[in-house]
Amino acid sequence: MKISIIGIALITSLFSFSAYSAPKEELKFCAENDVQKKISISSNRLSFKNQGGLANGGVCWWHSRFTRNANYVAVFSPEKAKPHNKTMNRPKKFAGKTPMKRVPAPGSVKYILKQIKYGKVVEIPGYKNLREFSKANRKEIQKLLGDWQIEDGFIKQSWVVGLMGKSKTTAAKFEKSMDKTFKRVSKGQAVYQKLQIKGVVAHAWIVTGMEKTRDGYNISVIDSNYSSTRIWRYKKGDTHFNYPGWGKFVPYTERTREEKKTKKAKEKFCMKVALGNGFAVLTGEKDSRDVNADSINDSALVTKDFSGKKSKKSSKKTGARKK
Repeated sequence: MKISIIGIALITSLFSFSAYSAPKEELKFCAENDVQKKISISSNRLSFKNQGGLANGGVCWWHSRFTRNANYVAVFSPEKAKPHNKTMNRPKKFAGKTPMKRVPAPGSVKYILKQIKYGKVVEIPGYKNLREFSKANRKEIQKLLGDWQIEDGFIKQSWVVGLMGKSKTTAAKFEKSMDKTFKRVSKGQAVYQKLQIKGVVAHAWIVTGMEKTRDGYNISVIDSNYSSTRIWRYKKGDTHFNYPGWGKFVPYTERTREEKKTKKAKEKFCMKVALGNGFAVLTGEKDSRDVNADSINDSALVTKDFSGKKSKKSSKKTGARKK
């Protein structure tokens, strides 16, 4: 917490003394430090509710994670041209031969979605907010969430986590859990929680606020099954909550490191904005906004994958010698 406060103070000071005039959209993005308040505004959330997924069972985990990530890393520039749908070639990572595969080009809708998924700061041109962007690109976002579900569920076996935990606990344990959540919320975190429901693998929501009452808490949550903020009331002595149509459940806090990662990505970006040129300095390369979509062709290569790791270029040798 101390590091974040010092970082914000330093960024503010740098903006005050720097002669660099950052684009207004970047300044606005860096000034929005209250993620709880930001997510609570409906225009900063997806335009559609939880739906689709395997056996049409929904994609609530990923709907919630995508929404939180976007509120940390998406920079909206409504005055610019909307994203394109160009792709470009990139070498596949295989031993021996290096066949090419098509990947989303910088500035494309799919590229933007991947950046948000992995918690990397990215510009979204042509739209004012997440609701506008998701309304125009609902099909692409729904596909990303579905693919993400498959990736986590089958490749990473995250569905097992959804089977862990109880739908009812003791009053003492539930009170302790609520107190811990309150501490996290008090620190400004948008707390992602899995809801362990009997007979259901698990649901998810984001806690954006908690208010102490005489005998417990009023809890503000963003639930992907609803279009508006929901208020849940906890009273000391409770052992569970009751979800409409599903029954008893207990929430469990998860994905805390994911939030730290996206928050750090934003802080790093805003430091770069304060020091010089936001997007260009962040990547260490030419600003992705300056890529001319019309000039992208089959011979174009991407030298960084979505995880930020550099790919080896097979066309030229640097000739550098080991010292």
